[in-house]
Amino acid sequence: DGRIGVHNECLTDSGGVEQAEGVATVIDTTTNARLTVVFDNFFARLFGSSREGNYWILALDPEYRTAMVGTPDRRFLWILSRAPQLEEATYQRLVEQAKDLGFPITDLIRTRRPAS
Repeated sequence: DGRIGVHNECLTDSGGVEQAEGVATVIDTTTNARLTVVFDNFFARLFGSSREGNYWILALDPEYRTAMVGTPDRRFLWILSRAPQLEEATYQRLVEQAKDLGFPITDLIRTRRPAS
C-alpha cells in the first residue's frame, strides 16, 4: 500500500537498547528521498510529522550498507550502518557532508556496537 516499515535502534549509555517502530510514506516520489515517518512511541513526540516529510535520506551508498538521514530543520541526524562497525573514512566523509548541509556535527553522538 506504499507504506514502509521503519525499525530504529541504538545502544544507550547504560548498554541497553532503545528501539522505535514506525511507518514511513514517501512524499517525494521523484527521488524517494523524502518521507514522513510516524513512530508509535516516545520518539513520536520528539520527531513529529510534517506535510513536507520529516525523514530525509541525505546520503545512501549504492549497496545500501550505509545511509545518512536527517530532518529538514537540521534538529536530528543519523548516520546508519548495517555493519556493527562503520569504517572510519566512511564515517568522516558522512560527517563532513552533514557539516556542509548545515547540521551541527559537534552534537553527534557516536554509538559503537560490539562486533556480532
